[in-house]
Amino acid sequence: MDSGNTGRQTRAEAIADGGIAVIARDGLRALTHRAVDREAGIPQGSSSYYAPTRRALLDLIVQRLAQRTTADASQAIEQLGLLTPAATPVDRVTQLAAAVSGLIDTLAARGADMRARYALLLELDRSQALHAALSTRSEVQTRGLAMVQEVLERFGVADPRRRGIELMKLADAMVFQQVVVDPAPSAVGSEGVGSSRGVIESYLRGIIPQR
Repeated sequence: MDSGNTGRQTRAEAIADGGIAVIARDGLRALTHRAVDREAGIPQGSSSYYAPTRRALLDLIVQRLAQRTTADASQAIEQLGLLTPAATPVDRVTQLAAAVSGLIDTLAARGADMRARYALLLELDRSQALHAALSTRSEVQTRGLAMVQEVLERFGVADPRRRGIELMKLADAMVFQQVVVDPAPSAVGSEGVGSSRGVIESYLRGIIPQR
């Protein structure tokens, strides 16, 4: 048995990571304590000790997902906030699209985490705190939206709050596209028509002032 907070946290992380892998590969119905122990390579009964109920197991998994997503996205969000509008409208579109698509790629790079997140969002009650931690009410989504709104205002976009919500929803859809719908690299390239960056550029051309 682990002793001390560091040991407990390490074991808790192993359990959470095992649960994420099970959900991402086999779906939420396959999530059992036994499956998690086997996936994590830990003695049978370990996950039951740390998370005695299914709800406790889900708590560990959701906390781990939220923690990793926040850590991964924080740097991209901070870089987005440092943007100074380029001189021309065309360059502004390119500049902002590159930053937003960078955030999309950062999140999509954790494919297993994202697949587990989508599975959990479909199954969890919307009124539960667990659902909020993975949805548009999550910490990373709230921070990202606030930063996007600030940047859009800086770029001269009218109604930055509404446009920011639209852009965040579009970005989330593009993550889903990359992770679930078409995980293989696009034949048109990472910046071509139909790519996440191409789609974001098309949207930004419609909202960034062209003069």
